Amino acid sequence: MSEEERKKLTSQQYSKKQLRQILESKEFLKKGLKLTEKNEHYQKGMELVDNLQYENALAQFTKAIESSPENEIYHFVFGEILVKCGKLEASVESYTKSIKLNPQIAEFYYSRALIYSLLGNAESAVFDLSKVIELKPQNVEAWSLRGNIHLRQLKDLQSASKDLLMAIDLDPKHPQAWSDLGAVYHKQHMIEESLDCFEKAITYGSNDVANYLNKAKSLNHLGEFEESLQCLETGLKLDPLHPELWFEKGNCLLFMERIDGAIECFDKAIEIEPKDSIYYASRASAYSSLKDFQQSIKDYTKAIELKPKDISIRFERGVVHLSAKNPEKAIEDFNALLKLDPTDSNALNMRGCAYDTLNLFEKSLEDFQSATRFEPENSLYYYNTGEVYLKTEKWELAKEQFNLAKVFLTEEDHEFNFAKVVNAAYNLTIKKNERAIKLFDSIIKEEEDEDELVETYFFRGRAYEILKNIEKAKTDFKKVLQLNPNFILAKERLLKLSNEKDEKNEKK
Repeated sequence: MSEEERKKLTSQQYSKKQLRQILESKEFLKKGLKLTEKNEHYQKGMELVDNLQYENALAQFTKAIESSPENEIYHFVFGEILVKCGKLEASVESYTKSIKLNPQIAEFYYSRALIYSLLGNAESAVFDLSKVIELKPQNVEAWSLRGNIHLRQLKDLQSASKDLLMAIDLDPKHPQAWSDLGAVYHKQHMIEESLDCFEKAITYGSNDVANYLNKAKSLNHLGEFEESLQCLETGLKLDPLHPELWFEKGNCLLFMERIDGAIECFDKAIEIEPKDSIYYASRASAYSSLKDFQQSIKDYTKAIELKPKDISIRFERGVVHLSAKNPEKAIEDFNALLKLDPTDSNALNMRGCAYDTLNLFEKSLEDFQSATRFEPENSLYYYNTGEVYLKTEKWELAKEQFNLAKVFLTEEDHEFNFAKVVNAAYNLTIKKNERAIKLFDSIIKEEEDEDELVETYFFRGRAYEILKNIEKAKTDFKKVLQLNPNFILAKERLLKLSNEKDEKNEKK
């Protein structure tokens, strides 16, 4: 682990108070442990530590240990200095020697636990902290750090919660324990409880910007966007170069549909930390909202370059390719995902949509039906299957699929337009054309994005056609072609109606 990586990991997980216990050796010496202070190498070594000359101090303590190899304190301080030099693995060896010489000193275990944690050896860290608690049950820092490790590294939320609550019981104003407990509750989707914890962490004196960041995340979940922005601004005053604060501010503005402001925040996050894929992916999503598909695809491509195994980013790029009317490129992305997981129903569905755009109805039907097999209660997949049947004049099969789609509609589907879309299509298949047209009218009136209405106009046109309202049918088919010039079925219907009109005129 490089020094830069160690610093980054340390700053993310541990409070200054905890770090001080391991990095300030004199603090430990004040606790009453006896030393042979007459040892000249010890004296010189401590003077060098005071002057930040750690490498020279190591040489002096090496001699001190040679003169008194059974002195557990020398080994411990040697380990402390190794930490200051960034030699974490070597420090573990020194702490282990001090523990073997005197296994009843809690501080030895605590220091080794912290280094084990920094090295990613969480199980050993928890073992050592358990020993600290056994020797000193009232040691708040041991409870807090063990809770931190259960949370951050072992992902054991139940154990983390128990440890952190014990730390808080021992010290109700412990900011780090409150902060970590807030993170536990946030992961358990107990958002209001997490918000309360982060507020307590801030109240009890922690100016760690992570608390402002986490509080803002909780506020965003609760829809309190203005308060979240204020919280993030406070954090940015403390650390204006914190990329996650800019990123979360961008997310907040995105929720508020202030897209330009969100992009500016993502720009800042990327400027500070240009190698984090999520910043590019979020900016790509913002550009997509503005229908700047070219820039969106560029950002998604950069995100994939930085994190090629993140399937969600490739999926989103495929969706944007489809929105940008690049179905062939979309299919490439969905093919890549399906190569990794042939049962990915979302990728199958979206590839089916891409094939549908290309009028490759047999392939799209195959994908929609496969998606349904892997996720048999998803109403969207039945609806898409029904659409293909309806476009290809297989009315009974379409009716069957729309009926299944109705069965699996969710509460969310009813809150938005999708339930209305399904019912409109179903009414079309059972020849209730006037009712279908009313539903299509309502959908068109409520949908702000016209690009989402291509099929709606087409099917309303078909309903008008069946009712012999030829002019309105032709108007709808022309609208379809205005939105998507490659919609072959609309061209065919429009040509058919025009030819029929010409034939009637000739007969007259």
